[in-house]
Amino acid sequence: MTAENEAPVAARESFVVAGGTPERVELTASSGSQAVHNHCPACRVRAHSEPQAKPGSINVRPGTLDGGSWVEPVAQIWTRSAQPWAPIPGVPEYES
Repeated sequence: MTAENEAPVAARESFVVAGGTPERVELTASSGSQAVHNHCPACRVRAHSEPQAKPGSINVRPGTLDGGSWVEPVAQIWTRSAQPWAPIPGVPEYES
């Protein structure tokens, strides 16, 4: 169980991998949704995902950015199952 998963969404056309070539892994969730997960081939950390249902977007793992202090949350999803301490005050919540 995890309390949160940060994944800022970026427009695909503005997203650039700064170095190296990620290893692409195609996955299908139990819901049937499909995504391509891109991992660092050296350490296997997932750097970003490409949801097939939203072809114009990339979900970025902020820990892989060269500097992520500028990233600010704009929404919280799946809050219906969130732990009581997890929601961020002042950030819109969506129960989906």
